[in-house]
Amino acid sequence: MVDSLNDIEKYVDDKSFKKIFIISGQKSFVISGAESFFKKILKDKDCKFYYKQSEIPVLDELVKIIKD
Repeated sequence: MVDSLNDIEKYVDDKSFKKIFIISGQKSFVISGAESFFKKILKDKDCKFYYKQSEIPVLDELVKIIKD
C-alpha cells in the first residue's frame, strides 16, 4: 500500500517500471507541491503528465487519455 511520500518514492524507484503516466488537475498539482516532488523523483523515468480539463472527464477527454 502506498500512503506516504516515502512509499511513493520507493514504489517509483522499482526498476520494473519503464513508463509512468500521471493524471491530475494542473492547478492542484502545482499548488500542492506534487509537481516539484514528482518531477524530482521521476527525472530518470519515462514519464508523461496529463492535466485533466474538467473535474469529471467527459468521453472525449477519456479517449484522449487512453490514446496517450
